[in-house]
Amino acid sequence: MENIPGMKKLIHSIFVTFLLVGLMVWSSCSKSDSLHPYPANLQLASMNVTTINYVTGDTLVENYSFAYDASNRLDSVFYTTDDTTVYDQMSKFVYSNDTIYKYTSYRYTHVSYKETDTFIVSGSNQINQVYTSVLNNSYVYNGKLIATASDAADGNSYTYKSYSGDNLYCILDSNGHNFTTNYVYYSTTNRIGDYLQLNSFATYGYNFYPNAHMINTITSPFGTTTCTYLIDANNVVTETNVVMATGGVTKMTQKYDLSYNNY
Repeated sequence: MENIPGMKKLIHSIFVTFLLVGLMVWSSCSKSDSLHPYPANLQLASMNVTTINYVTGDTLVENYSFAYDASNRLDSVFYTTDDTTVYDQMSKFVYSNDTIYKYTSYRYTHVSYKETDTFIVSGSNQINQVYTSVLNNSYVYNGKLIATASDAADGNSYTYKSYSGDNLYCILDSNGHNFTTNYVYYSTTNRIGDYLQLNSFATYGYNFYPNAHMINTITSPFGTTTCTYLIDANNVVTETNVVMATGGVTKMTQKYDLSYNNY
């Protein structure tokens, strides 16, 4: 789904199969939302992700930097990693009417082209269709939240149910079984730094799941995903820490260090 190798593993489970193993993050807020509103005109400039796999003992460091066009839309994503088996990559976003083209190429090598992805956007500024080398996904919305998703490539479909009207609550599989449940921090409004938002933005240039509040915990038959965030005095997320666990045993941790630009 995602052209960038490390992020592909995370995004694919969230947006396609939702086989999330589990996240956990340490959270602290210097001031509440009501005392210090979230600043406007803020863009994510870079995201450095450190992943520790406790099963294999490996540590992976990935670096993303983001550039924007004159309309403040995501223009380019530059990716590097300390994994010497993976080439540095760049993704370029091109906007044409209701279509977004995402061209991903290898940097600094003789192999310049890797993949082209296509996203169809509705008049409500929501992504209705996703075409990649492995996906052919359709999405239907109820208001600002996804209501249903289907994958023409494998025939799978999912139904999304919201809680309190403005938060993605649970995902049902094609048989109507509760496959994934999402919990949120009701005291913290959604903003850049939310776990789902970070992953969807790097893939689509969009906040695919615009919950009213930030994701706290995601549970599935495969494990538990819990998120908390380090928020500074200006109500900006500077760090998102992640712990993935199965059966109460930590399998993986992630640390997202975030920096921003004003526009």
